[in-house]
Amino acid sequence: MGSVGRMSQLIQLVVLDYLTGEQLINTLVMAPSDLGIDNFRTQHSGITRAAYKTAIKNNTILRTGWQAARKALFRFMDSNTIIVGHNVKEDLRALRNAHDKIVDSQLLVQHATNLDEGVGLKRILAEVVGREIQNRGREGHDCHEDALAARDAVLWLIERRGDTQQWLEKLKCDADEKRRIQKEREMKKQEKKNSYRRGGGRCGRGRS
Repeated sequence: MGSVGRMSQLIQLVVLDYLTGEQLINTLVMAPSDLGIDNFRTQHSGITRAAYKTAIKNNTILRTGWQAARKALFRFMDSNTIIVGHNVKEDLRALRNAHDKIVDSQLLVQHATNLDEGVGLKRILAEVVGREIQNRGREGHDCHEDALAARDAVLWLIERRGDTQQWLEKLKCDADEKRRIQKEREMKKQEKKNSYRRGGGRCGRGRS
């Protein structure tokens, strides 16, 4: 994802077959003609301005933005297709698409541990699958690598639940402890406020 001002803009679409890992789509996506990409977010997208311009020059880019990307995706899916990924809602938002058959590695972890926030794909792969990803430095993420990583994360979280149960339980314990500490801090803060109010809250002004 790149950005136009504060608005995210789809600039690449990568789709794999869940069962085989076969790459079905890997293409750059051109922003609408009335929008110019301000920031390619190369650290996360792995796409540079030079690569984007080269794809336009060589006509190896989907030229009508998210509409063309969604059309390309629909060649491989329908309403019965199960979409597998990580933080899939952001992908669907970029494609202006709604879908109700989703397996999301981020949600699998959240639901199993009652976490308030998601766990990053990089951490899941490192601690569950034992594989390092997103380690190309300034070159940024590799979208094919991320798509394959999301697939493998789901495989481990569902099909190898016994191997991941201890990790999930530790996450849950850590999250519970974090909530306990936060609650204690809030209680102490409230007690301090109440004590301040009972004491008058401010120094009295003496008479001259």
